Amino acid sequence: MDSAPKKTNKEKCVIVGAGEFQLPLIRRARELGYETHVFAWGEVMVGRSHADHFYPIAITQKDLILSLCRDLQPACVVSAASDVAARTANCVSRALGLPANPELTDLTSTNKYLMRETFRQHGIKTPNFVLVDADEAEEFVHSIESAGLCYPLIVKPTDRSSSIGVGKVTGAEELVAAVQVALAASIEGQAIVEEFISGAEYSCECISHAGKHRLVAFAQKFTTGEPYYLEAGHLMPANFDHAEQDYLVSCVFECLDALQIKTGASHTEFKIAPSGEFRVIEVAARMAGDYIGSDLLELATGYDYSKVVIDVAQGLPPETVPTNARTYALARFMYDKSELGDLEQLKQENPDMLVSESWSSPSSAQRKKDAATTPRRLGYFIASSQNLEEALQYTPKHKD
Repeated sequence: MDSAPKKTNKEKCVIVGAGEFQLPLIRRARELGYETHVFAWGEVMVGRSHADHFYPIAITQKDLILSLCRDLQPACVVSAASDVAARTANCVSRALGLPANPELTDLTSTNKYLMRETFRQHGIKTPNFVLVDADEAEEFVHSIESAGLCYPLIVKPTDRSSSIGVGKVTGAEELVAAVQVALAASIEGQAIVEEFISGAEYSCECISHAGKHRLVAFAQKFTTGEPYYLEAGHLMPANFDHAEQDYLVSCVFECLDALQIKTGASHTEFKIAPSGEFRVIEVAARMAGDYIGSDLLELATGYDYSKVVIDVAQGLPPETVPTNARTYALARFMYDKSELGDLEQLKQENPDMLVSESWSSPSSAQRKKDAATTPRRLGYFIASSQNLEEALQYTPKHKD
């Protein structure tokens, strides 16, 4: 642990997590003049060198982090892109008397089973689902019909994000393997099996303050398709007409109210069924990952989302979202070297669109491990354009 903080007149901002998606939040807090205190432990801690004070403490150690924060007396405690970090930040904020969501929200917004149950209790349409744990996995596979489910089905861990352990299945043999993968990926050893919902997928970013919600932006989501449905890219903003947007906003706000999200950022994933009906997938009480909250949102809207998250975390009202932005921002993720050609095409045809890129080659051991679970993301690029058709050229082909 770093030495005791030097005396300063700066207000302190505690950030839980120091990974790639927390880095913009750490940087922005420092730019705003805060003294940053960052808590994290693990292999990937790119934010460590950017913190004023770094504490090598696991983000799950809520009691220890709270004890140190009682001495620090920070102006705010924030996190981004991690359900685990969000739970810790919210718990610490609540104990310090800072703006926070209720304890129930910590549970319902990070456990897919509890989230589904909450939506069902509030009459919000969600895929039909059943909880499965390790003790009943084999028996369950042979009782699909009695559980009220029919193929195709989606299997996912109850407590993971970023499509980890998620799979689509069309029969009993596939279901056995998918349940085993999901249970192995789950921290608590549980999974849900739910009906597959067809339709285009989107996300909605919001900011809440004192129980009131504000739309920030919609994004269109692209996946690798079956069986893993990994994130292949995002395009922001997603284009809806006024009537569509009003309907979707009311549906999203209903979900936030059901989960008792009262303050901070939220990320809602949903599908629009062929009938045009809103079907919620899941809601996270935090900033989105995958460069949505950290990069795309500001590129597309000009909204200083990191600053707003920091403001709201100390009780300040959020700034108004700009309405005159006309920029389209996209993130594209690559899982195979063959996809590198799309990045090269962008560089040759529209180099001014490229904002950032990253590419890495996994070791043979990593490739073997990935083959047994799900593919590993090899790289990404972020681009922006004021022309929608131009931006769409570099998004993945949509796969349902």
